[in-house]
Amino acid sequence: MSADSTSGKGAYAQVLKATSLIGGSEGIAILIGIVQTKCVAIFLGPVGVGIVGTLQSLLALATRVSGLGIQSSGVREISAAVSSGDEGQVARTTGTLRRICWLTGAVGAILVAIFAAPLSVATFGSRDFTFTIFAVSWVVLMRAIQEGQRTLIQGNRRVGDLARMKIIGAAGGAVIAIVFYGTLGLSGIVPALLSLGVFNLILTWWFSRRIAVARISMGWGETFRRSGGLVRLGIVLM
Repeated sequence: MSADSTSGKGAYAQVLKATSLIGGSEGIAILIGIVQTKCVAIFLGPVGVGIVGTLQSLLALATRVSGLGIQSSGVREISAAVSSGDEGQVARTTGTLRRICWLTGAVGAILVAIFAAPLSVATFGSRDFTFTIFAVSWVVLMRAIQEGQRTLIQGNRRVGDLARMKIIGAAGGAVIAIVFYGTLGLSGIVPALLSLGVFNLILTWWFSRRIAVARISMGWGETFRRSGGLVRLGIVLM
């Protein structure tokens, strides 16, 4: 058997394994999500479910827009750096990604907090949810950091970790939702969203910290120079 044939079969097996892991974890997460949705509907009713859904959509949009698509372009850049075998390049790309995710997330969170009143009017038709939107605005920062850590894991092709994170994240999210909504009802929406953000932040940090990255000294000037490519490609991929 030729070396090319053996290599091809090995690559095929690797792809099949990765697909099975991701597909399996997605399936489990969906099942957990169904149970969570049923419980939330019982605890909050149609109105509460609508409020949670609207807030989740608002936070997702704010995270996506403020993130400039960096998470998408970051996977490509991290993967290319890892493939090069240059530890310095990997460290610089990783450092740039982390800093820019922090920066864009902070900007997004601050803007949502500042414009909480008009966002409340635009999404709910009144200013009644101004404080709620202000309170959960920091979820935008937490999600940006999470996505940066998830991008690092994905760029390093740690498929098993991605699958584990998917399942643990779904299970943890379900527990948080059931506990807060079951005990506090509508008053539990803000603490539930904030707790979920913290939980996912810790989860992605735990798995990303297992990736060895060389320590380097890099100034903010270099960070901004290197981030140009990430932002340009990210905007295209948005």
